[in-house]
Amino acid sequence: MAAGIVAYMDDLDALARRPLVKGVRHVLQGESRFDDFAPKIARAGELGLVFDACVTQAQLPQLTELARACRGTTIVLDHLGKPHSLDPWRESLASLAELPNVRCKLSGMEAELGPEWTEAQVRPYLEHALSAFGPERCLYGSDWPLTRDHARWREAIRRIAPGTLDNARAVYGL
Repeated sequence: MAAGIVAYMDDLDALARRPLVKGVRHVLQGESRFDDFAPKIARAGELGLVFDACVTQAQLPQLTELARACRGTTIVLDHLGKPHSLDPWRESLASLAELPNVRCKLSGMEAELGPEWTEAQVRPYLEHALSAFGPERCLYGSDWPLTRDHARWREAIRRIAPGTLDNARAVYGL
């Protein structure tokens, strides 16, 4: 049974009345500008809902500005910001991590890299996220249902970032 749901960002007031809804999500990676979303994301925070942000590496600076404008909302960066190269991702992630209302979900790289990914490939990304956010502000994610073999990802997280496995409970109030 589900302990909580991150729902599509729709009628926030109605969603906040549903006990299982702990957060909302809008896939920002298809959006050219984030300014229009700030009022809804700020409202989500007022209602006690977390906002999950799915963006690309190139959009991390925009997300930093959005998070700065919505300081009362806990924002979870999904999939490490979908990095495709360590630089300039490292610098952008470090800037985002300076904001105390942002968390980083350690997920999605296995889907981006495909089934042949190795721990050596993902280690530098995970280690940088841990360094930038600290283990207490990182959380494990499986990227289910896009990635069906999440046991291998969880094992990699257990070895590289063991302190993050249960952080979702605190972030989403589970």
